Amino acid sequence: MLTIEIESTELNIKSGNSARTGKPYQIREQTGYVHIPPNKYPQPIKITLEDDAQPYQPGKYQLGDNSFFVGRYDDLQMRPRLVPVAASVARQAS
Repeated sequence: MLTIEIESTELNIKSGNSARTGKPYQIREQTGYVHIPPNKYPQPIKITLEDDAQPYQPGKYQLGDNSFFVGRYDDLQMRPRLVPVAASVARQAS
């Protein structure tokens, strides 16, 4: 099981105008740390949030089932959607 740890609710926000469409855009990212066995130390990752989503609160998470989807060219893609570890453990027990 991959564990992702969030330490801060701080967001990095990038914005501008699309070169292709000319429309404004905003990308909201939060830093997390993924623990990938058997690596001893976690690796930093960026988690892109939806426009209306609140930052993840500090704590430990795992990937939700809705993190995975089939892309435009029938390839498997992933965009992290985090579920608190305690909530996912309770869901598996029921």
